[in-house]
Amino acid sequence: MAASSPPNFVWWIIAIVVIALVVYVMLSKQTVDNIEIPGGVKLKFGPAARDERVTVTFAYDREPIALEGTATVYIDGQSISLAVDRGHSHVTANMKLPRAGTYGYRIEQREVWFVAPSSDPDAREPREFQRAGTGQIEAKPGSVFKITTQLSLGPGGATQSSVLEAVQPEEKRSQGESDFEKLERSVAHEE
Repeated sequence: MAASSPPNFVWWIIAIVVIALVVYVMLSKQTVDNIEIPGGVKLKFGPAARDERVTVTFAYDREPIALEGTATVYIDGQSISLAVDRGHSHVTANMKLPRAGTYGYRIEQREVWFVAPSSDPDAREPREFQRAGTGQIEAKPGSVFKITTQLSLGPGGATQSSVLEAVQPEEKRSQGESDFEKLERSVAHEE
């Protein structure tokens, strides 16, 4: 007995479905490589989507009078913590963001400093300082941001906040053999 082929009506049904799909795509002005049909069904044709994620690096340097410090950076639903102390005065950490662009951030920072109490300026005692800050960064592939302190003077006195400052390529070069070269080596080592 010979192999049976599908009945002609099956071919007609397939042809009608394909024609209906083509008409729907044309009328809805969708691209052919990414079609969404009613019911939440998505059809993708063509090459796979490319990965647009970018890696940005955060650097944290211990202040000379600080014993230790921690900083937590919050961006796009992610967080990353960096900690410095006398044994590790410079640390870096990487974060992957979905794509290049502008992102809002929040920083929470705590540092313990050696300070002179007002009663005895020659004595030093540890004292904890906490600050926070918000802002925006422009994330590009290979961006480096350092955590710094911003001092603001106002009618109520001086206030400190934490900010992310972009490290410029010329700033890296002008420092010579500095923390920025250590930063570049550590970034290259981590990737």
